[in-house]
Amino acid sequence: CDDPDTAADTLSDWTCTCPVPSVGDAVAMVATCTIDECTEPSCVTCAAALGACATGQTCNDPNKAADQLRDWTCTCDAPTVGQATFMVPVCVLDEGRQRSWS
Repeated sequence: CDDPDTAADTLSDWTCTCPVPSVGDAVAMVATCTIDECTEPSCVTCAAALGACATGQTCNDPNKAADQLRDWTCTCDAPTVGQATFMVPVCVLDEGRQRSWS
């Protein structure tokens, strides 16, 4: 946090800014810091930095609070199935989704 003007007549002008790679800022209060582990490339434990979710997989960060890391998941896109938390999933073909009735 930083107080840009420390004069006694300038109260409530202090600001808090979240450290990188998290984002967020606030005036006269503690900032709420967030980080999307699926999109942030500079976070060493994030899916984006690890290249964890490949083509055909979808990343989801259910809790973007900066103190809730390593909770991201990769889910395999149809017609494959599979999911993993904080790692690459094993995607397998769901044959039930591949049937074509004629």
